[in-house]
Amino acid sequence: ANSLFKLFSSKLPISRLQRDLSDSTVLRNLGSSFAYSLISYKSLLRGLNKIDVDQNVMNEQLNQNWCTLAEPIQIIMKKYNIADSYEQLKNFTRGKSIDKQCMYQFIQQNCSHLPKNAIDELMNLTPHNYLGYASYLSKNVEHFSQEYIKKN
Repeated sequence: ANSLFKLFSSKLPISRLQRDLSDSTVLRNLGSSFAYSLISYKSLLRGLNKIDVDQNVMNEQLNQNWCTLAEPIQIIMKKYNIADSYEQLKNFTRGKSIDKQCMYQFIQQNCSHLPKNAIDELMNLTPHNYLGYASYLSKNVEHFSQEYIKKN
């Protein structure tokens, strides 16, 4: 269906300008393209309805991947002008499995000169309670998609 729509978008403007009669044969396939799209959307919905979320597996995955907290740690380190905060965290997390103890050890070693409230904030972070911009983005996805459509 996508290939047919691409064909329509490139063929029809040209054939209209050249008074080519081949556009009528192309237009006959317009309904087929929409039908193929509808079939694929219905198939996608059937597949999505089969997805089952296993909360225990998700929690286990979060507990095993504390490197997701590198972002907020880097932001706080930059806030307090710690040089090379990105490089420090990149070297610490890249290609390694980071658990709770490793992350706390990194915070204690590399953020010890931060104010106590910043250290407390970092020590209270967990992969379960850190969302970053996810909440904001999910609440505004409709707005962002409409802006994108207007630009393109």
